[in-house]
Amino acid sequence: MPTCLFAGISGGEVIPIVVVSTAMGGWMIVSVVKLLSDNWRKAKESEHLAILKQQMLDRGMSAEEIALVVNAGASKPPHMI
Repeated sequence: MPTCLFAGISGGEVIPIVVVSTAMGGWMIVSVVKLLSDNWRKAKESEHLAILKQQMLDRGMSAEEIALVVNAGASKPPHMI
């Protein structure tokens, strides 16, 4: 039983294995960082929107007025909130 993981592999075969495994690990790190940053951004946007809505309610704005403000500039048709 070989004591080394690469005992049966010649030097020319080790380099592609190392390169491929490093590249895959790099893409996994990029994917995880992107997932975390996207979710953090969505959470912050939701938090800011909730604060905005609460401030508008405190000012006595109606639901229709709040919907107009929240949906202003949206490319999609406005939805009731």
